[in-house]
Amino acid sequence: GLIVGLLKRLPSPLDRLPVPPAPDQPSVIVPDARPRHDGEIASIAVSADGNTLVTGGVDRTVRTWDAHTLLPKFTYEKHATPIFHVSVSADGGRIAATSGFRNAPGENGVAMERALLVWDAGKPEPIFSLTETANGGG
Repeated sequence: GLIVGLLKRLPSPLDRLPVPPAPDQPSVIVPDARPRHDGEIASIAVSADGNTLVTGGVDRTVRTWDAHTLLPKFTYEKHATPIFHVSVSADGGRIAATSGFRNAPGENGVAMERALLVWDAGKPEPIFSLTETANGGG
């Protein structure tokens, strides 16, 4: 369906690997500078109007893309832990993401941090955040 087609068109971290030039080409390799996730994409959402694609990754970033051209729109980098879920308002004007660790090492044993952040599209600072951190003994 639509989501599978969009996922196939997203840039892959593997695209960053240098490709040796053909023998008749210059030997300088210029890397692709397009923004992309550094690791797995854990969640994807599409706005109801079909114009905005949102991805969240284990690299702790949320990225918005033009759903028609797959050109990047904006990157949100305020999460401290990997993203589990992203959501977008119908018109693409608000972006939300949840993140968290499960059984992450902490100072006193096991730590768990979960966060929900909400942004106005294209603005770097969240308009709402809810964070919970718990440490277990050990």
